[in-house]
Amino acid sequence: MKKQCKILSLAVLTVFLLFFTACKTGDHVRGHLVEVKRITLEGGGEFNRLYSWEGGYAGLDWTDASLRIFTRDGRLLDRYSKEGSGPGEYNKNRVQLMGVDKNRIYLAALDKSAVLAFEVKSGKILFRDEYPVNEGSLRGGAVDPDGHIWLALQGGAYDVAELSPEGEMIKGYLPAEEKERAMSPEKLIKSMKWIAFRGNKAVFISFMTYELHFYSRDEKGLHLITEMIPCPVYVENNYEIKTSGNSISMTGRPGINGYAVSGETLFIKLLTDSENTEEEKNQVHAFSLDGEDQGLFECRLEGGETVSTLAGVSPEGHVLAFFDKEGDKGETVLCELQVQK
Repeated sequence: MKKQCKILSLAVLTVFLLFFTACKTGDHVRGHLVEVKRITLEGGGEFNRLYSWEGGYAGLDWTDASLRIFTRDGRLLDRYSKEGSGPGEYNKNRVQLMGVDKNRIYLAALDKSAVLAFEVKSGKILFRDEYPVNEGSLRGGAVDPDGHIWLALQGGAYDVAELSPEGEMIKGYLPAEEKERAMSPEKLIKSMKWIAFRGNKAVFISFMTYELHFYSRDEKGLHLITEMIPCPVYVENNYEIKTSGNSISMTGRPGINGYAVSGETLFIKLLTDSENTEEEKNQVHAFSLDGEDQGLFECRLEGGETVSTLAGVSPEGHVLAFFDKEGDKGETVLCELQVQK
């Protein structure tokens, strides 16, 4: 019995040491993201993602859930916002910007489980079509470089589905372990995802739970390479779930405050709070698209501000970021950061 206890204690100690060593390895600053340009977005707003379209950037403003398009120098061209359940309408509290393909922009209307397709013509946002999602409850998604629409699903036969640019089902991926739409609160939280693509690689980002799943993809499907959780995590208990009968409520904040894929590197900005140092608040985690931990990168803004969100990449491959606002200046400033090692 004593021998078994010793073996168990040794195993626990080994796991702890491996975890501690991994965190210390990931804790090393390997490079910097240095500001090379900043743009003031006309009309202000709060954005967690921006996507490049043919004429500039598209984003979803969280102050009023309006879809907005800007020129490359930040001039506001148009905005679109229609609340409701009809064609081209959405619930302002249940909508997500999925991505852009040339002059097409796609929104996920989560409450009615549909993809809304828009087109930009002569600087105006025009509603084009609506694609109902019948393969499960829509939980997020992305648009790949070929213009195909990828859906993160819950409660269907597959966890992921691929649609054509016209909304036609191409293929389902990752057979679901549970096919019932009524799932545990924890699995509902895990099903909320961002999806990032680069070449034949895909990364599924569970932004509430910090989980990263790295895949390769080919004509046969998606193949898991590895699973990772960024280390160190600065705010471990970032949300709380409460249940009452059939009712589920959640309070808290996403653990991942945005991502950017620049070159062959995935950058992740984690949630921080008042307990963290200024150095920690300006650090982002880096991974190869095979899931290899590439350590921490430090963000350096010209004005000394603290980065709050990574919002995507520019056409030149620069990382897009927003910083914490001090006071209400009425301006929304987008920074472009360049990788320096």
